[in-house]
Amino acid sequence: MSIGTILLLSFAIPNPVTAQISSDGSVSTTVTTNDSVNFRIENGARAGDNLFHSFSEFSIPTGGEAFFNNATDIANIFSRVTGGNISNIDGLIRANGRANLFLINPSGISFGKNASLSIGGSFFATTADQIIFNDGIEFNPSQPEDEAPLLTINIPMGMQFGSSAESIVIQSQAVNPDTDATVGIEVEPGQTIALLGGNIDFPGGGLTASAGRIELGSVGPNSVVSVTPLAQGWTMGYEGIAEFGDINLTQQGFVITNGDSGGNIEIQGRNLNVKSGSVINANTLGAIPGGILRIRATESIEISATPEEALQEDQFTVRSTNSNLATRVFGTAKGNDLMIETEKYQARVSHLMN
Repeated sequence: MSIGTILLLSFAIPNPVTAQISSDGSVSTTVTTNDSVNFRIENGARAGDNLFHSFSEFSIPTGGEAFFNNATDIANIFSRVTGGNISNIDGLIRANGRANLFLINPSGISFGKNASLSIGGSFFATTADQIIFNDGIEFNPSQPEDEAPLLTINIPMGMQFGSSAESIVIQSQAVNPDTDATVGIEVEPGQTIALLGGNIDFPGGGLTASAGRIELGSVGPNSVVSVTPLAQGWTMGYEGIAEFGDINLTQQGFVITNGDSGGNIEIQGRNLNVKSGSVINANTLGAIPGGILRIRATESIEISATPEEALQEDQFTVRSTNSNLATRVFGTAKGNDLMIETEKYQARVSHLMN
């Protein structure tokens, strides 16, 4: 074999990229692994009941696990990724107690088909450049050097984007082992899932927060989004934001808060597209009054479907090929309020169930 042939083969077979989690050394985070698949995360910088971690890389290979071995009295875990690479998550993220978990990576976040959560609190994933706290201190992936100011912070007040707003992709089709239902990224009942980034895409994946809250915010560069704590989770505010992004549910993607109270779903973006059997669903199953399914789009909302098949009401889930929004009642309570708002162009719904 000639040298030229050897060189050709070396370019034809690319080196595999190994998903990994590694500390950037800035806030005393330690990461250990025996197999480069399962990772144990400890230490970090503690400030009251908040815990800070900082990673140069944060990705989980298929079937792997990232275990945050935090003290059980921690209320919030803030995790930033500073290395400039997207986080590809195709395994389990686990934490102790009822801590809320924040994941911030300005380079993008992608949840694969096997991505799942095992945490007691709420989950917030964002591609913002920094978290802003109520005393003006910033937790910034672009400036990971200084740990000392973190020791005085209290609660997050906002998320600030820089010159770009990278996407969040959700492909998770994880199954709840107790119910055998496909739930995707799921939190405990009553908790919140919040995603804040540029475009947010659900190509066949989804989110479940039973009787809880799901917040989806798609914004443009240089945006500042306020974050207001609730009893469980947060709500986001978009005052003064000039540019939004798109939210796309395709290939039977799903966003679900079904439960005794139906939960709340808040969606803010430029264009919302719900297609190809995808669903946004906040059904009320019990006697507690439902919450709000609110969709705000600065340009258009399009829910494309055909009405031949209906919801399988006996299972309280959507398994038809339709795409729809649902705020139905299967119990004795008042159902969720459905609010659709557009500022400039159109809302087109070819099949809507309420």
